[in-house]
Amino acid sequence: MPWRLTRDPYRIWLSEIMLQQTQVATVIPYYERFVARYPTVRDLAAANVDEVLKLWAGLGYYSRARNLHRGAQTIVERFGGVVPDTPELIREVPGIGPYTAGAILSIAYQKAVPLVDGNVARVFSRLRLIEGDWRTPQTRKTLWALAEELVSVCAAESRQPGDFNQALMELGATICSPRSPQCLICPVNAHCLAYAQSKQELFPQVEKKAEVPRWPLRAWIVRDSRGRLLFAQREPDGLFGGLWEVPTEKIAPKEKKAATLGRVKHVLSHRELDIHICSAEYGKRFSAKSKPEAFECWSGAYVKFKWLTLAEALRGNAIALSSVQKKILAALHTRNSTDRSRKPL
Repeated sequence: MPWRLTRDPYRIWLSEIMLQQTQVATVIPYYERFVARYPTVRDLAAANVDEVLKLWAGLGYYSRARNLHRGAQTIVERFGGVVPDTPELIREVPGIGPYTAGAILSIAYQKAVPLVDGNVARVFSRLRLIEGDWRTPQTRKTLWALAEELVSVCAAESRQPGDFNQALMELGATICSPRSPQCLICPVNAHCLAYAQSKQELFPQVEKKAEVPRWPLRAWIVRDSRGRLLFAQREPDGLFGGLWEVPTEKIAPKEKKAATLGRVKHVLSHRELDIHICSAEYGKRFSAKSKPEAFECWSGAYVKFKWLTLAEALRGNAIALSSVQKKILAALHTRNSTDRSRKPL
């Protein structure tokens, strides 16, 4: 992993933000493109946030990119372009919480600062048979106290805190997996209470998530007289903040169904989107006085509109699109190609 080959706090910070709820294999090409475009924190701070979002497009959880950009600006403005090396100061940077602070301070600066993520929580829960969902306040407090105890012992024995924390994360990611952990080759199985008592599958104790609600949506394909598509930019904050999309609205429970060009389903962490792709020729579905502003965003609000050809949008350098919007445009492109192939010569 490229971020394991550096002690640059900016690049370690970037990698940890990208790795949140995202697989390593997915992150590597994004990380490499990002550091090639913005090799230093000053480069990122000077960038336009829309350009940052374009580079991030497809990685998901876009608030991470916006906070990263704001954080870089804070570091340049308040700390002279140097990532802070103390827990108190680094936590003042937008987007840096306890876990990210622990990763940066221990790996980049070799400070004895603890960290706990899902992988580390799983290792600790099994080692000590720690009761309760690790996401609840009381259990988190117990896990963080253990992490602080162990990283302090590591530092007292003149070992590298960063190596220790990375080892914990890698142990959880590769050996102490959620299901079917590889206990026989685990380097700490002699100290693991769950292994000794054959309770590996019972820990960590995680409460079942509530069923994800399904949101029926309608994505409007609106073309102008030149055949260009209408795109709307979402407000800066909130879900998919700052990204562009074809105007997408909620479908009312008893609303009459419209003819569709296709259908796309996309699962987010907190909802499932069921998107019907519909055609709305500009000036036909809407009155002659209608404007793009007539569209109501399905979540949040639209702040800008622009017209682009499908090819311009798909190239990815004109606007920042989420992965679900790329699915919609890909479906539209496929339909257009199919329709052309059916036309008689």
